[in-house]
Amino acid sequence: MVSGHGNEEIAVQALKLGADEYLVKRKNYLFRLPSILASAYHRHELERQQKTLRESEYKYRLLAENSSDVIFILDLDLNHRYISPSVKQLRGYEVEEAFNQNLYEILTPESYNHVIQLLKSVSELFKKENYEQIESRIIELEMRKKDGTTVWTEVKV
Repeated sequence: MVSGHGNEEIAVQALKLGADEYLVKRKNYLFRLPSILASAYHRHELERQQKTLRESEYKYRLLAENSSDVIFILDLDLNHRYISPSVKQLRGYEVEEAFNQNLYEILTPESYNHVIQLLKSVSELFKKENYEQIESRIIELEMRKKDGTTVWTEVKV
């Protein structure tokens, strides 16, 4: 708000009611105008970017949660960060149950060893900063199901 009238008490009330800034048109206050305008612009840009990010996250979550493929994300310590609901159809586990399983519990020993070797080779490329040599791969892994059987899957890493 920029006003020719008012004082600090009115400014405090305006700020409490939701104004971002309050500036009285007096010489000793007008020097703040450029920084207030810059601040308002940056706040608007941040809000626009946050809205765009929320919309993008919503679209990706909608795709992931409605895909018949199981989508999962692991961090560098091999802890789950996301598992799509389709894990129930593939392996028989609810998302919360699958989330608490470590990779060794999910994969058969042979598949687990295959993944560990792959991760070691990728880790070496990271250490050498050879990022351009890291490419996605499709591997076949045997996963354990809740009923004790296994299922072969194609996993894009």
